[in-house]
Amino acid sequence: MFFKSQQAAIAEISETFEQPKQDGIQELNLDSLSAYLQTRFSDRKQSNAHAISELLNEFRSAGFKSMNEVQRMVDENLEWFLRREQASPPGSPDTRNEKEADRRGRRFAPVGVLRIILNEKYLEGQLKTPPLRKRRR
Repeated sequence: MFFKSQQAAIAEISETFEQPKQDGIQELNLDSLSAYLQTRFSDRKQSNAHAISELLNEFRSAGFKSMNEVQRMVDENLEWFLRREQASPPGSPDTRNEKEADRRGRRFAPVGVLRIILNEKYLEGQLKTPPLRKRRR
């Protein structure tokens, strides 16, 4: 029962991400983040709810409060990420000895995309647009 209601909520939220950007603020929560990842990165292998929940906690720890902030971060840094991904595709620890040519074409899961942008661009102080609200220390 819970799974069906969560899937329905995700489907409803996904529709808002498929429409042109709205002026309203979408709360950052597990359902909105899941829907965003499924919609924005539909061509990538999706992560499980546990991985998305961990990412949500990372965003909250960094001071993000809304999906608008997440969307803006991704919009402003996605080209940078795609160049990085192409230059250094993902590989698991057991593939370290693999030839570089064999790793080409591999892609990060959506959670990995956002985590890398968050960690390498925002947390290192390089994010073009900081979150709308500053984190309390």
